[in-house]
Formats: sequence, C-alpha cells, structure tokens
Amino acid sequence: MRWVIRTENLTKYYAHHRGVEGLCLDVEAGEIFGFLGLPGAGKTTTTSLLLDFIHPTRGWASILGMDTQRYGAKIRKQVGYQPSQVFAYPHWTVGQLLQHRGKQNSHFDWGYACQLMEAFALHPERRVFHLSKIEKQKAKLIQAFVNGDKLLILDEPVNGMDEEAHQAFYHLVAEARATGRTIFLTTDSLADVERVCDRVAILHHGRLLGIERGVHLRGRAIRKVELRFSTQVSPEAFSRIPNLKDITVEGNILRCTVHGDPDALIKTASQFRVCDIISQRSSLEELLVASYSCPN
Repeated sequence: MRWVIRTENLTKYYAHHRGVEGLCLDVEAGEIFGFLGLPGAGKTTTTSLLLDFIHPTRGWASILGMDTQRYGAKIRKQVGYQPSQVFAYPHWTVGQLLQHRGKQNSHFDWGYACQLMEAFALHPERRVFHLSKIEKQKAKLIQAFVNGDKLLILDEPVNGMDEEAHQAFYHLVAEARATGRTIFLTTDSLADVERVCDRVAILHHGRLLGIERGVHLRGRAIRKVELRFSTQVSPEAFSRIPNLKDITVEGNILRCTVHGDPDALIKTASQFRVCDIISQRSSLEELLVASYSCPN
C-alpha cells in the first residue's frame, strides 16, 4: 500500500466557523509527514476527522485503505494515537494504563513500553492522579508509540516538554523511520518539522497553503543574525551576498537577516576574527508572511 492516509476535499465547519476546508492530502507509507500551523489553524480538527472522533461536513478520508467513517473503530485499534482522554481510571498506574490499551493491539510489546517509560522518565508504578500535565502528555505519547506498528497520528506530541523529552522524541521518530512506520505529526514548531519531517503541509486558518519537502522548508528559513568581530568591519564586505537583508554595521557589530542558507555569510565572516555570533530563527508567523503572503 503506497498511501497510508488520503483525504479528498475534507471539510469541517462548526456552525459558521471553518475548522478545515477542501483538504487534499496523500501521505506515503514510511513517511514522516508534518502538519504545520499556528494555534487554531485546524490541526486538531484534522486529526479528529482522521480518527473519526468527528464527522466531516463534506469530503472523505481513508486510513490504511479504510474509509474513516465506516471503519473508525477498527482504525483506532490499528493506529497509534494520543487519546484526548486516557485517564478514566485515575487510580491506575501508568503501567496498567499502557497494558489496558495494549490489549486492543496484538502487536503490543511490554518490553518496548518499559523502554519508552524509561526514556521519558516515567515510572510504571506512578498513579495517574499523581501525574503532572506534562507527565500525562508523555503517557499519551508512549501509548501512541507502543500501539502504532504501522501508523502514528500525533497531535502536538511534545508541546511544552523539556529538551530531554524532545531528544527522546526525536530518537523515537528516527527509530520509527528505520522500521518503516509512518508518522503524521501536527505542530506549530518550525524547528520540529525541519528536523524530522520528509514533507510538511502548511495550514493557515483551515486551508492548505502548500506542501513542502522538509529540505526546501529549511531553505526558506529566516534568521536574524548578529556577528561581533574583533575589529571594525565594512558593510561593503557583505553587501554582495544575495540572501542578506537589512544589513547594518555599528563599529565591530554586524546585524542582518539571512533568507535561506547561511553558508555565504559564514564564509565571508571567516575572513575576519569573529568574537561572538547570535542567531535567532524565524517564527512560523514570519514564514507565513514572507513565503505565503499571509497577513500578520
């Protein structure tokens, strides 16, 4: 099967409010597919439609070759996803929670579940009602990975987590890629999709703006850079670099905006002694304005 997720004109309206409209996607087997958008763009609406938690106003979707509205329950048993409510039994331990969910999946591996709990510093004997908000999010994420042997649908999986949890997540994604699993990942983080995704769909106010290869999206990156040199530099030394904008020089400090690959800037700067460099990545809002002409 080439296409693991397919949607055609997938649309959901809430009264007069648009959730998503006219969404057409094809996600290939073994692909890490990013679904990028600002809060309120329609990312959670889309995952809810894919898992048949809500029904579309029009259009259709299929998962693993099955129509989502006809086979929603069967799909949810075969797909790893982060359930919105996993804590109906607050006195259960994390281990009991995972085993309960694993009973629905013939591929459940308790040893793998233990590895994930260790990676996310989550003890199997912790009671659910003792978990913090972030720990509950980790428990949801572990449930997804232990139950999704073919496909994982992850809605903002590491939002708010610390750097250690991010690194554990990146490691899991790399493992999933190596074993041929498909991941559909929603996020508002440019850094996350640039780092792990093969392709990225960009959503804005419920509408698909485009689908980019991850490497091309990195090429659209905008960085605000400040370079501090040991001696005064001339702006003319950097004026011929085509992807530099807003160049200003104050004594030994150069400030500029880099659109795309910073290689030319780095090579030019290496002619001088660089004492310090500060680089600030663009936000998703800035990308939408610069590349897709979206209003602020």
